[in-house]
Amino acid sequence: MRDTFRSIVTGATLVGLLLLATSCNKSLPEESPATDSASTAQDISSADQLYSQRADLDQLRRGKVLLRQALTIDPGNYDAAWKLSKFDYYLATHTGDAKERDEVFRSCIDAGKTEAQLQSEKPDGHF
Repeated sequence: MRDTFRSIVTGATLVGLLLLATSCNKSLPEESPATDSASTAQDISSADQLYSQRADLDQLRRGKVLLRQALTIDPGNYDAAWKLSKFDYYLATHTGDAKERDEVFRSCIDAGKTEAQLQSEKPDGHF
């Protein structure tokens, strides 16, 4: 019961953060491509740091939010796409919540398809 409550609260928090990030991006003025690249690189770098703390699945979830944010800014960013797939796979194989596992596996497949479209010569997205 306690784990279910924790999962619900965590899920609701992540959805809230995603909605907040999305709504905040709409109100910002257009940034230059150089600024967008720097922001995307910073999000990916921060996500990498969180992945090193992946034993705490909440840190991994925070990293996923950053990678989605990077993909919102730069939908063609291969690094963000494959890392999101990697984060999803780790989370799906380590969460105790069957519903979250199924959702994350679907997200992992979608991210892998995006990778394969962005750089089909690289094997990452095909797995």
